[in-house]
Amino acid sequence: PPVELGAPGIAPVEAAPPEVAVRVSEGPEGRLLVLAAEEEPGWRAWVDGREVTIVRAWGHLVGVTVPTTASEVRVEVSSTLRELLLMLQAAAALFTLLTAIPSRRRP
Repeated sequence: PPVELGAPGIAPVEAAPPEVAVRVSEGPEGRLLVLAAEEEPGWRAWVDGREVTIVRAWGHLVGVTVPTTASEVRVEVSSTLRELLLMLQAAAALFTLLTAIPSRRRP
């Protein structure tokens, strides 16, 4: 849903994927750290060094459940598969481009 920065319960954090590390203070139960990134395979999260499950927030964003105690939360995404697929796409596009160029024929 549309959310205004500074609204009650919303606290922006200076961080950017693919690696985000924040320290959260004590607070009520049911808090969620939400990243403005699409929830897709490859995301991993740790709270105080223990791996936790990624949850879907607001229908499509990456979320991590935050405990009631002060904790360190780290979230990262592995981009190895994505980079490999992008290289394969670039190779396929280059191959298509090179084979589409007509050859010079002598009469």
